[in-house]
Amino acid sequence: MATSLQSYPRTGPTDGSEEYRRIYNISINQGAFNSTASSNNSGGVTPKTFRDFGGTFPSSADNGKRLARGNLRYRKLLEQLSLYTNCKVLRVASDSSEAASTQIATLTLNVEFENETYIPESGTSIDGSTTINTRELVIKELVATALNTTFTERVEYYDATDVDAGSLTIARGSVFAQITAATVISGMPGEILDAITVTRIVNADKFRDDEISSGGLE
Repeated sequence: MATSLQSYPRTGPTDGSEEYRRIYNISINQGAFNSTASSNNSGGVTPKTFRDFGGTFPSSADNGKRLARGNLRYRKLLEQLSLYTNCKVLRVASDSSEAASTQIATLTLNVEFENETYIPESGTSIDGSTTINTRELVIKELVATALNTTFTERVEYYDATDVDAGSLTIARGSVFAQITAATVISGMPGEILDAITVTRIVNADKFRDDEISSGGLE
């Protein structure tokens, strides 16, 4: 016999959850994104830095900057997702091909929004033509905005050939410098939108009967 679901449409299944919290899955297919290491458009979007590859580092300064651009866009992505209500990332996964010197190809996030009702159900698309009439599409536009905007900030990246001006020797390690992360596909906001999929995880605010103790929820 099928197990029924106990629904908590306002506050979710836990005492600490905020009213109308909802979880959305966000997937970004980055296969069409610029990957030329020397280009400001490269890097995609990734939560990883050069410290996250088990001791393997970018093989060149351009590869190091490309990875740093991807991480800068990820931070801007989180800022965009928090535009209307607080949110937190519950799960993040990238494809197995991502490496210190290889650009990420796919990124998947499960994001919990503290109060879904604060997210509008309409807006203006970055491509100037797409109709926006659901929260999924609004969230998709937030992601696309982070990928279609140019940011210039001082960041840390790995430069395998950095020269220490004092000793004139090779100093392998991190460098702090200003870099620019431009749109991931130049002049094609529609293609950026096509690379993004957003779906609500509909049963995230429910318990099955067999997940509830005999004493009920505490």
